[in-house]
Amino acid sequence: MSDQPDDSGHIQKSPEERAERAHFERLYSKWLHARAVEFDPDQDDDDQTQVTERNRRVDETARLLLSTPAPLPYMVWWKWEVMELWVDGESLDGQWANLRTSFAVGCIKVDLMRFGIADAAR
Repeated sequence: MSDQPDDSGHIQKSPEERAERAHFERLYSKWLHARAVEFDPDQDDDDQTQVTERNRRVDETARLLLSTPAPLPYMVWWKWEVMELWVDGESLDGQWANLRTSFAVGCIKVDLMRFGIADAAR
């Protein structure tokens, strides 16, 4: 099998690299799906158990995405998207006490360091 460039021009050289990318893409897709279900206008917002479960699913998929190393540099921005939503939510309701923002920043910082993005700013 010949090496094929991906959308960003990166050459994936091994089956493991392709598997890591596919896994990360699935995590991002699951997070997007959980968010879509959470805001689906056809959902029953009167049933607090269902609302709580939808919120839990969004949080769970976000944590899985954030804690998985981004296999390609542009995928770090998918994590950034999660962080922006968390920061926005904290600024609106101020009720989160589990340090989600700190968790998101730390996970993204690791990826930035892995890809040398932080070094480029020096």
